[in-house]
Amino acid sequence: MADDALRAARLEIERWRASGFRDFAGARFDFRVPLREPLLNAVLERYVLPRVPALRTITLHVGEQNRLDVTVETAKVRWLPPISIPFDIEPDLRLTPDVTARLHIVGSGVLATLSPLLRFITLPPGVRLVDSVVEIDITRLLQPADAATLVAWLRNGRITTTGGTLWLDLRLALDHDTVS
Repeated sequence: MADDALRAARLEIERWRASGFRDFAGARFDFRVPLREPLLNAVLERYVLPRVPALRTITLHVGEQNRLDVTVETAKVRWLPPISIPFDIEPDLRLTPDVTARLHIVGSGVLATLSPLLRFITLPPGVRLVDSVVEIDITRLLQPADAATLVAWLRNGRITTTGGTLWLDLRLALDHDTVS
């Protein structure tokens, strides 16, 4: 009985999706999503490490006040100790032309001096280094149909951190011109 209800709900949701969510035009959604360190590190291990052969390990530590520390170990030069890269997160997501998060490399020491060399490391699709800023194209991390929907519906996005948790605040709007 429960399986039948679940199947019926899935079919209804797929019908809404196929119709471009026309029945929901005018809806507004505010989401606050906690992304905790273990989940973020599991995502990095599963999706980033296989795409960046120059890295042996990558670990993220979420600090306070929009600070991230990323520790990496290179696979190419095994004698090199792990390197910790501190980042400040730009709180507001950039919404045009795609949804982009920006992380600024912090500091003026050796790491900041060497950061231009990071552009020679093959980064995963949708991630690029511009000067001392890592830009993550969130749209490229989604399925094409879902990405188009997110970009059309997203009105505001912010990232904040507390110790161990990255908070993603999103405001979505299904306006008449954004549903098909």
